[in-house]
Amino acid sequence: TQNVGCGLYLLATSIASFATMLIFKIKFWFLLASKIGWIDHRSFLNTQCTFFEFSLRLFLNAGEWLTASVGIERAVNVTQGVNFNKAKSVKVAKWIILFVFIGNISTLIYDPMYRRLIDDEEEQRTWCVTNYSPSVGIFDVAINIFHFCIPFAMNCISALVIIYNTAYIRAKSQEKISFKQNLYKQIAVNKHLLISPFLLIILALPRLIISFLSGCMKSVNDSWFYLMGHFISFIPSMMTFAVFVLPSDMYKKEFKQFIRNLYH
Repeated sequence: TQNVGCGLYLLATSIASFATMLIFKIKFWFLLASKIGWIDHRSFLNTQCTFFEFSLRLFLNAGEWLTASVGIERAVNVTQGVNFNKAKSVKVAKWIILFVFIGNISTLIYDPMYRRLIDDEEEQRTWCVTNYSPSVGIFDVAINIFHFCIPFAMNCISALVIIYNTAYIRAKSQEKISFKQNLYKQIAVNKHLLISPFLLIILALPRLIISFLSGCMKSVNDSWFYLMGHFISFIPSMMTFAVFVLPSDMYKKEFKQFIRNLYH
């Protein structure tokens, strides 16, 4: 499956998803241990505050961009047909994957610089907070919206291109069936391509909303709101298999072969 760029994108997406879940799990246990009192060393808490938060944002954003790259390559493949160059797509994919990670690091490198720990004597808690200047705060909002909206738009556009071009090609080869009929048929067959971007963006929306909220959690209700929003926003990272592997006969075949190899 790595003979084309799409396979490399999915591999990189899987790695990003795994890294996201691993860091999230470590962060959860760090928070639990600090709450119980097992960890109270300032340097450990500061590492959790800066490194983990930055890494989570990095891998979450990278995963969304790589997911969009899968859709774009599939659209290019359908558009070019037999002229699609697999070797070239692999080379392009390697550069794009590198660019995605470098680009995300470049746009998020400011975040750890503005994170710090504060002690809340009233609540007997230590908070990890960001202390942005007004200009950096505006930049942070713009970056969040950019990383949220552009991959979503890319997924939607690539889905429409795939459906339209497939219907057009089928209409040319099947003279008895009109383009309109083929278009409706392709929409029905590939409806998952249209549903997936909206499903993923709905699940990721709580993370965007939380990033716009300021202040600390001062009540149990606030705590549950933040916690549920945080958990929901990580669901897309766990859906790589369901979104890309299950709908594809080729990737399902590769997955079954991989499972068989594990037990033989």
